Amino acid sequence: MTTNNSIKRITYLLPWSAIALTHLTYAQTEMLDEIVVSGAQPHLAGSALEPYQAISNQVIKKERLQKQSATLGNALAGELGVHSNPFGGGASAPIIRGQEGVRIKILQNGLDVVDMSAISPDHAVAADTLLAEQVELVRGASTLLYSSASAAGVVNVVDKRIPTTVPEKGYEGEIFTRFDTASKESTGTVGVTFKLHPHIALRLEGLKRYSTHYQVPAFKSGGETIRYLPDSNNRSQVGTIGVSWIKNQSYLGVSYSERRDRYGLPGHNHKYDRCKSHVVDEAARPELGKGYLTPYPHLAEDTDIVFAHLDGCNASFDKDPSHSHDHPFGHDHDHSHGGPWVKLHSRRFDLRAQLDSPTAWLDKIKGSFSYADYIHYEYHSGQAGTDKFDTKDFIEREREKAAKNRGKAVGIYKNSGYNGKLEFYHQPVAGLSGVFGVQYSEYKTAILAPLGSGIKHQHHLVPNTHKQLSFFGVENYVMGNFIFEAGARVDKQQIPIKYDQQVLKAHKKQGDHEPDLSTHKEKAFSYLGSVEWLFHPNYRLGLTLSRNERLPTPMELYYHGQHLATNSFEHGNKNLRKESSDNVELGFAYQADKWDYKLSLYQNNFRNYIYNEELARYGNAFLRRYTQARAKFHGIEAELNFRPTPDYQVTLFGDYVRGRLFDLPEQYGQRFYQGYITYDEEGLIQASWEKQPYRIESITRNERDAPRVPPARLGMRLTGNLTEHISFFADYTYVFAQQKTASSLSIKPPKPLETSDFIDDDTGENLLLKDIDREKYNRTGTDVAELDELDKADFDSALEAIRLREENEKLPAKIEKIQEDPSRGHHLLNLGVNYQRQVGNVEYSAGFGINNVLNQRVYIHTSYLPYVPQMGRNYTLNFGIKF
Repeated sequence: MTTNNSIKRITYLLPWSAIALTHLTYAQTEMLDEIVVSGAQPHLAGSALEPYQAISNQVIKKERLQKQSATLGNALAGELGVHSNPFGGGASAPIIRGQEGVRIKILQNGLDVVDMSAISPDHAVAADTLLAEQVELVRGASTLLYSSASAAGVVNVVDKRIPTTVPEKGYEGEIFTRFDTASKESTGTVGVTFKLHPHIALRLEGLKRYSTHYQVPAFKSGGETIRYLPDSNNRSQVGTIGVSWIKNQSYLGVSYSERRDRYGLPGHNHKYDRCKSHVVDEAARPELGKGYLTPYPHLAEDTDIVFAHLDGCNASFDKDPSHSHDHPFGHDHDHSHGGPWVKLHSRRFDLRAQLDSPTAWLDKIKGSFSYADYIHYEYHSGQAGTDKFDTKDFIEREREKAAKNRGKAVGIYKNSGYNGKLEFYHQPVAGLSGVFGVQYSEYKTAILAPLGSGIKHQHHLVPNTHKQLSFFGVENYVMGNFIFEAGARVDKQQIPIKYDQQVLKAHKKQGDHEPDLSTHKEKAFSYLGSVEWLFHPNYRLGLTLSRNERLPTPMELYYHGQHLATNSFEHGNKNLRKESSDNVELGFAYQADKWDYKLSLYQNNFRNYIYNEELARYGNAFLRRYTQARAKFHGIEAELNFRPTPDYQVTLFGDYVRGRLFDLPEQYGQRFYQGYITYDEEGLIQASWEKQPYRIESITRNERDAPRVPPARLGMRLTGNLTEHISFFADYTYVFAQQKTASSLSIKPPKPLETSDFIDDDTGENLLLKDIDREKYNRTGTDVAELDELDKADFDSALEAIRLREENEKLPAKIEKIQEDPSRGHHLLNLGVNYQRQVGNVEYSAGFGINNVLNQRVYIHTSYLPYVPQMGRNYTLNFGIKF
C-alpha cells in the first residue's frame, strides 16, 4: 500500500480528530486542563501511531499537574484507574489497576527513572511533575516500546530539558509559584529556552519547594490529639541545563540535571531497630551443610525457611496496640522532636537525537541515552525504642545509645547506571507503518544496613549488577474502518553477583554442600494485538489481547532484612521464575459536540504472580518473603461528559478493581529429627539426632483476596467559564470502603514442653521414662544391665531428652491467621477558581483552590500507613506567567 493510500485511510479519523481538538479548545478556554484522550493532540511522546491514541491512554498536561501534589503518585491519584501509596509528604508512587512497584514502569522522556522508588513506598520518585510538560499513562501496544512489566500501563514523564525547537522570538519560558495553608508549602519553578543560534537552543530549569508537617483534621499520638502529621515535612531542589542543535525535524541535544531532597519518615517504630529476623533454620545449618547461609542468606531454598521469627529485639512491641485510628502508628510515638529523615541526591545526564528521513524507507531514527547516579541516606532521629514496660536502666542505656546515633546513616541506598535505546520509524510498507528498535540497560544496586554503631555496614540487598537487553517492534495497519496494531518485545536479563570467596571459605565446614553461585539469567517474551473499529464517525470499539512476561528484580530475588517503612522484615526468593499474564481489554467510546463517554473493561490472568507473603506477625511487625501463585485481576473504568453549553461541562466518572490469589504454595514449618543415644569420646552417654530431618511440617493455603487492592470510586466534576477570563471547577469523589482484604496463615511453634509437664502429681513418677524399651535406643550394642548406677542415670537422662523432644515434635504447630485491615469510605470535595489573561505575548494566570473542603479524615487503603490521615482542608494559591 502506498503512502497516499495510507493517508486516505487515515482521513476517516478526521472527524474524531476535529472533535478531540474542539474538546481540547474547550479545556484550554476553561483553563481547567481536563485530561484529553484525543485522536490528534496531545499525543504520546513515543507513540508508534502518533495521529491516533487508544481509548484508555491518558495525557495529563502541565497546567493540571501544577495544581496537583508535588509527588507523582498523589499527582495522578485522581485519574481513572490510578491510585497512590502516599508516605508522608515526601514520597508517593502510582498504583494502576491494582498493580504497583516494579509492575508500573516509571519513565522520564522514554527512559528509566533511576531511583529506588520501586522497592519501598518511602522512597521518592526522582522525576518531578512540576517541571513536566505532560505525564502519559500509556497502555496498548505502545507500552512495549518501553517495558513488558505489566499490561496495567507505563507512566512517562515528559519535559523540555532537551529542546527540540528553537524559539522564534529568541526566548520563551514560564514561571510558576504555589502556596498552601495545610503544609505551609512554598514552591517555585522556572523554565526558559534561549535561542543562541538559528540552530542552537539552550534550556534552563529550576525548582525549589519547601513544606512543613501537613495539617490533618485530627491525629492521636502519644496519648494526645494533635492537628498535624509529624515528620511529613519536605524540601526539594532541582536544577537542569540542556542544549540542542536543531535543524528542521532533526536534533541532537544533551542535558544535565541534579536533584536534592530532604523529607521526614512518619511513624518509624524504633523498637524494631534492634530486631533481627530469622527465617532460616539456624539449628539445621550444620546438619544440612549450608554454612554459606550465614553470610549470604538469600541463597536459602524454600525448605530452609522454617518458623520465621524475630530475635534480639529486647522490646515489648508484642504488647503494642494494633494499628487503628486511635493508635495510627501502632505504638506510642514521641513527636517532641523530629523522627528519622531521608537525604536524597540524584545526578542525571541525558543525550537524545533524532534524524529525520535518513533514507527512503525510514521516516526517522531516534536515539536516547541516560546515565544516572542515585543515592539516598536514611538518618537516625536519636530516639530510643523504649516504653513503660522497660526497666529504668534499660531505658537510660537505650537513650544514651540512640543519642550517639542521631544524625548517623542507618541505611544507604545506591543505584547507578546507564540506559540506551535506538528506535527506527519506517515508512509504510504494504500498508504497515511502525517502529522497531533495541534497548540496553545496566544498573549497579546495593542497600547497606547498619552494623554496630552505624559506621560499619552489612548489606540488606547484596551488591548486584542488573543487565537487560531488549528488542522490540510495534506495527499498525489501517484497513477501511479498522485500525490494527501489533507489538512484541524480547527481554534478556542477567544479574551477576560478586561473592567474597574468603567469607564463603570461613563459613564452610568439611562435608558442606557447595552453594549455587551461578548468575541469574532469564528471558521474557511479550506480545500484543489490538483492533479498533470506527463503525461510526462518533463511535469506536477497541479490543486488546496481550501476553506479558516480567522477569523478577534483584529486590524480589535477594533482599534480606529490615524494611521498616512497611513495618516488616522482608526476604527475597532466589527461585522466583518469570511472571506471565494473559490480558484482555475491551474499550468503547463515543464523542460528539454535547456528549462523550468511554468505558474500559479488563482482566489480567497471572501465572507465577510475585507477591510478598506474610510468614509471621509479632505485634505490628511482619515477616514476609516473596513467593508466587496464580492471580486474577479484573476491573472497570468509565467516564461520561455532558456539555449543555460550550462553556459548561458535567463529568461523571468511576473505577473498580478486584484481585484474587489462587494455588498458593505450601508454607514450611517445624522439622522432625530421629533421636538415638551415642557415647562421646569420654564414654559419656549422650542424646543425638539424625543429621537429616525425616519430616518437615507444612500447611496449605486456600485462595484469597490479593493484598492492598484499591477500593471502588465514584465521582462528579463540574467545570465552566464565568466570564471570558474567569473559570471554576467543583470536583467530588466518594471512595468506598474496602472490605475485601487479604489474609495469610502463619506457622508458629507450639509452647515447648518441659519435664515437669510429665511428672505424675500423685506418684511423682516421670511418665517419659515409664515403660521405656531401652534397647530400642541403645544402638552401640552395650548391655544396659552392665551399666553402673551412674551410667544408668545418664542413660535415663538421655532417654528423657529424646522422649521430650519427640513429644515436642508431636505437638501441632500454632496456625495464626494474619488479616489485612479493612478501610472505611470517605468523601472528597475540591473547589477552585482560575483567572487567565493574555497581554501581548505574555500570558498571566492566578488560581485559588480549596482541597478537602469537608475536612474529612481521609485514609488511603493502599498506603503502608493506612491509619495515617491525609491532608485536611487546604487553601491553595498559585500564580503563573508564560512569555
